[in-house]
This record gives sequence, C-alpha cells and structure tokens, in this order.
Amino acid sequence: MPDEGDRMKRISLVLAIMFCLTLMTVARAEPKFYHGTLNLILGNKQGLVVATDSCATETDRQGAVIGRTYNHQKLFKITKDVVITIAGYNSADVPAATAFTSPAASLILQYVEELKSKNYVPAYREIIDSLSYIITFHLDAVANVNYITDFQPDVKGYEFHMVIAGKYHDNLLITKIIVKPEIASDGKHVEFKTFIQGPIEAKDKFIFVTAGWTKKADDILKNPSRYTSFPAIANYANQLGKDAGEHLTTADMKDIAKTIMDIASNDYEGIGGPTQIAIFDSKEFITSIPYFPPPKASPIRFNYLVRNSFIGGKYAIKSSSAGLVIANNFEDTGIILDNLYYFGNTLRNCTVYLSNNKFSFHILNTVENCRLIIGRDVDINSSAVKFLISNFHWKTVEKGVDLKF
Repeated sequence: MPDEGDRMKRISLVLAIMFCLTLMTVARAEPKFYHGTLNLILGNKQGLVVATDSCATETDRQGAVIGRTYNHQKLFKITKDVVITIAGYNSADVPAATAFTSPAASLILQYVEELKSKNYVPAYREIIDSLSYIITFHLDAVANVNYITDFQPDVKGYEFHMVIAGKYHDNLLITKIIVKPEIASDGKHVEFKTFIQGPIEAKDKFIFVTAGWTKKADDILKNPSRYTSFPAIANYANQLGKDAGEHLTTADMKDIAKTIMDIASNDYEGIGGPTQIAIFDSKEFITSIPYFPPPKASPIRFNYLVRNSFIGGKYAIKSSSAGLVIANNFEDTGIILDNLYYFGNTLRNCTVYLSNNKFSFHILNTVENCRLIIGRDVDINSSAVKFLISNFHWKTVEKGVDLKF
C-alpha cells in the first residue's frame, strides 16, 4: 500500500495535468484586443475644448482587425476643473484569467466614484500620478498573464495614452501621458515605462495636443490651408494668420474639433461614433457625453485611504491589493509600501517596509525620523527604489532584509 507521501505526489501530478489541460483548452479560443483612436485637446486663453470619438477597434493577437464598435466612453470628468481622455489600449481578453478582461474605463470610473464617496478633490498633479499608477498596475497584470501564457507574444497593443486637461491655480493646463510596454531584458515578463509630456499652459496663443491615431488630425492642425473647403478649418487658418489663434473662442474650437473628427473618420474607419466633448470657458467643464453601457467592472479593486491619522500600532497599513494613500498622517507605526501609491502624506517616527518593486512614493510625501527597510527581493537598482532612497531623509536604510509580514 503506498504511503501518504506517494499519494500526495500523485494527486499533485494529476492537479498539474488538469491545470495544463485547462490552459490548452482555453488557448484554442482566439483572444481579442480593443483599442481606442483619436483624442483632441484645443486651447488658448479663452478656454479649453476636449473631444474624442467613441470607437474601439477589435483585433486578434496578430493585430488583424476583427470588427469595430462605437459605444465606448473615452472622456471622463474627474472634478469640475479636470477631465481626461484615453486612447490606445482599451481592454484585452485574458483567456487564462477571464476575470481580468475589463476595460481601462472601468478603473477610471471607479476612481471617480471613490473620490465622490470620500468628498475629496485631488490636485491636478495628484490626478496625473494616481491614474498613471492605477492604469499601469492594471496593464502590468493583464499583459503579463497573456505574455506568460503565450496569448499575446507581441505586446505593442498595450500602449496606453491619456490626456489630462484642466484648471489649476487659474492656469489652463494640458498633460499627456504615454504608458509603453516592452519585453524585459530577461525575456520572461513585460515591463511598462511611463512618459509624461507637460503640463503645457494654454495662454495667449492657440495650442493643441492629440492622442491615439493622430495622423490626419495633426496634418489639419499644422496645415489648415490644405483644408479650407471646410468652414471651421478656414476660420481656424484665418485666425492663426491674424494672431496665432489668440481670439479663437471655445465655440470656434468646438467646431474645429467636430470637423476634424468628421474628416478623420472618413480617412480612417477606426475613428467614429458619437463625438464626446468637454468645454471649459469660465467656471467648470461642461461635458456632452452620450449614454454608454457601463463597462465591465475591473476585478482589481483599489483601496483609497484619504485624510486619516494613524498613531501607534505594529502596522498602520498592510495591504496585499493595490491602492492610493493620500494626505494621511502616520506616527510611531509601521507602513508597508508594497502595491500602493503614496501622495502628500506625513510620516514621523515610522518604520517603512518595501518587499517588492510595485509601489510609488511621491516627492510630496514628508518623511521625518523614519527607518526604511528593503527586502531582499527588491531590485535596488530600479529608478523608483533609487528615488525612494535618495530623495527623503531616512534615519537609516537597511537593504537585503528577509521580510515576512
């Protein structure tokens, strides 16, 4: 009669075979990927106009177009002063873990709901960093599951664009964020790098920012004289010649944006559907966004910890899931950085632990008389860890520690 050890080995082997067969069965299904197209942000001292189409293009793993749908929200009002648009990656099937098949829009809507529930209005820069962290965390999970299980060896489709437009301290600002994937040097996983362009200020002269499939839009905005058969573009060309677009009104810019969307949709079938528009010309953004079916909820639920005070205790924060930690006060306690984004917090007499490389610690955090303990599995040569060590006044820094929480 076999002993208990042999029996457990056979059970483990059977479970492993069943898992492999499950993956092989799932692998026969062709995963789909969904990408957005065109965002336009136009501005001068008169105000800002933000516009996007509503199309998402479905492609297979090789990038061949399967179809298109025209009912996707890609413009979001974050606060009364700030809106964002998204382009590029929208969502991807994850056959090996179907729960992860959810669009980026669901994360943004979750973020907006959390802000409202906590009656919290984030600063312009905080919105940029918070959403960058949330989106990158989601992309990292989806892309790596698909890459490791060979559902999408080509990772270019995970490139994501986001533009944040709004008013901050009486300045009208536009910032573009590009999140780019690449295969890590070990060839075993996908890494993401974030590039921030801006903010640029809309002052006297007309400015514009585009994202997504921008070839036709950029040509119109840079060379309007080629398109003067369209009245809105003819007016744009005339105003540029007079005063560099200084006196274009938000009504003028709205007409320009809608005309560009129409021209671009005729040039490229991946642009189309209702145009979503937001206009800022005095006190707040006024949006025109048609009703769209709610996107599938993301399985990644972010924890939001805002404006609390923690004094004493072994751990004030110990999270295994991702989250945002904003404007809190920590004293004489332990804090774990893993999987969390920290912004505008004060840490006094704390012990701060880091055991992985998925974290973000903003320069606007205040650190006083705190120890930093870094786990042995952390890549201390990464830019984020180097920044953490060198840009704050730690009482002591310990590296290579065997951390167990």
